[in-house]
Amino acid sequence: MIPTREVKVKLWNKTFKAMYHEVISVNFKDCTIMVKSGEVKAVQTMKDGSTRIFSPEIANFSYNDTILINFTGCKDFYGVDIYEGDILQAGDGEKNVVVTMDGIFKWGIHALIGPVVQDRWLKVIGNIWENPKLFKPEG
Repeated sequence: MIPTREVKVKLWNKTFKAMYHEVISVNFKDCTIMVKSGEVKAVQTMKDGSTRIFSPEIANFSYNDTILINFTGCKDFYGVDIYEGDILQAGDGEKNVVVTMDGIFKWGIHALIGPVVQDRWLKVIGNIWENPKLFKPEG
């Protein structure tokens, strides 16, 4: 059996320095990403089966202005979703950033899997985009 994980992404807009937690669609043809930035006002189903969303809180961004951030499939000790770029702190005070290496999510030298998260009492304390001062690499 192939292990699976829930696929979720959030988006960092480099221009506005803002995080968007709900990505609605990715348009590969136009190289744009649509995000929900507030309440949806109306949803209409068209005759062809497609859906149109009406809301002043929907935004489209160019790929060049954004970073898509993947969900690791893990939650911290308190049940908070862990994403790439999150800064995690262990119960002993050790801090590190979640990265992807060779297709594996890692926290420091550890592969980020459920037992590592639970055994180390890891908690999300921020991320490298919104809270860059929380993590200073050693060296």
